[in-house]
Amino acid sequence: MTTELNNTVNTEVELLKYQLIAWIIALNDTQLLQEISTIWEKARQEPEPKLRQFGAMKGLVLYMADDFNEPLEDFKEYMV
Repeated sequence: MTTELNNTVNTEVELLKYQLIAWIIALNDTQLLQEISTIWEKARQEPEPKLRQFGAMKGLVLYMADDFNEPLEDFKEYMV
């Protein structure tokens, strides 16, 4: 169901994008169209974000206090 919802939302977003572009074309604003084209090309050239790799920070924490997992004094009034 979540996949279907995501597909529906993505389809609606794409439709809105095309409607916006059609509206700008109807305005006959060539400068704005050129700016949109430039932004579109830059967005297409950007690489996909890299997925996080499990354990990438291993060995980088050099010190951790002995009482790291102990409750903080500031929150004692909230803990009953």
